[in-house]
Amino acid sequence: MEKTFLHINHNKENIKDKKNGNFDRMVFILSLLTAAIFWFFIKLSDTYSKSYNLRLQYFNTPINKQLTQRIDSTLTISITANGYLLFENLIKKNLNHVNINLKNCAIEHERSNVYYIEKGNVKKSLSEKLGIPENDIEILKPKLRFVLEKTQRKKLKVKAKVNLKFKSQYGLYHLETKPAYVTVYGPKSILDTMKTIYTTKLLRENLDADLNTSIKIDNPEPKQLRLKPVEVMIKVDVEKYTESGLDIPINLSNIRFRMRTFPKEVHVFYQVAIKNYNEVHAGMFRIVPDIEGVDLDKVQKLNLKLLRKPTFVDHVRFEPSQVEFLIIK
Repeated sequence: MEKTFLHINHNKENIKDKKNGNFDRMVFILSLLTAAIFWFFIKLSDTYSKSYNLRLQYFNTPINKQLTQRIDSTLTISITANGYLLFENLIKKNLNHVNINLKNCAIEHERSNVYYIEKGNVKKSLSEKLGIPENDIEILKPKLRFVLEKTQRKKLKVKAKVNLKFKSQYGLYHLETKPAYVTVYGPKSILDTMKTIYTTKLLRENLDADLNTSIKIDNPEPKQLRLKPVEVMIKVDVEKYTESGLDIPINLSNIRFRMRTFPKEVHVFYQVAIKNYNEVHAGMFRIVPDIEGVDLDKVQKLNLKLLRKPTFVDHVRFEPSQVEFLIIK
C-alpha cells in the first residue's frame, strides 16, 4: 500500500515538472518574439535606399497625336526614406509601374516623331503616389523618350443602339442624338474602314413619356482611337398611337399594258400617332401589283406590294394582299 502511494506522488511531481517546463518555454518564446518586434520597429526608424524597376504607362496624349512607341519603356528609381515609409509602400502601393499624365507634362520635341519629357515630371507623379518628397526620389535617366505620330480625324454619324419597350398604345415617334456627329481621332488605316459609330446600348421598358438621357459612345478601338465628345444626349419622343385605315386604289401606272384588277382598291390598315391622325390621306400611299418575274399566262392572282407610305405611319398591312387580274387586249 505504501509503495502504491509513493508511486502516485512521484507521477504527480513529474506532471508538475512538465507543466513548469512548458510554461518556461512559452515565456522564453514570447520574450524572443517581443524582442524581435521591438528590434524590427527600431530598425524601421532608420533611413534606407531602395531601388525599383517600373514600367512606364502614358495617358492623355495630345489630341492630334498618338503614342505608337515607348523608347524608354521602363525606369529605374532609387528612393531614400525611413523604413516605415518603405514598408508601407511595399505593403500598400503597386510599385511595378508608374502612370504619367502627358496632359500635365511639358512635352519637348527631339527629332522627327521622337518626343520626350524631363524626369521632373515623373518625380512629381511618384511623389504624389508614394507620399515621399521629390528630393528623396532619384531617377537615373534625365529624360524619357517616346514616339508620337500625327493622327487623322474623321467626323462620323452617331447611331443609337436602343432596345425600347412601350406601354400599350404608346410607341416611338422620333429618336435623335445630340450632337448627331462625333470627331474620331486615330490612324488613317482604321478611320478609312469606319462609316458610322454607335452608342452603348440603351435599355428601357414601359415607356409612356419622352426620354432625354446621356449615353457613352462605344469606342471600337479604345487603344487606337479617341472620341470627341465621348458621350451624347439621346432624345426619345414618345407618342400615343392608334390604328386607322383607308381605302386605297390599286395603282396600275407602272404597267406597260392595259390591265384591270379585281377588286380595284384595297383597305389599308396602319398605326399613326394621335397628333398626326388627321394628316393621313389616300394619296400618300401607293400600292401596285407585283409582276416582276411573273409569267402572267400561268397565274390567276398577283401579289400586291407597298411602294410608298407616309413616314409617320407604321405597321402597314392591307386586305386583300392578292388580286385577280384581266389583261385587256
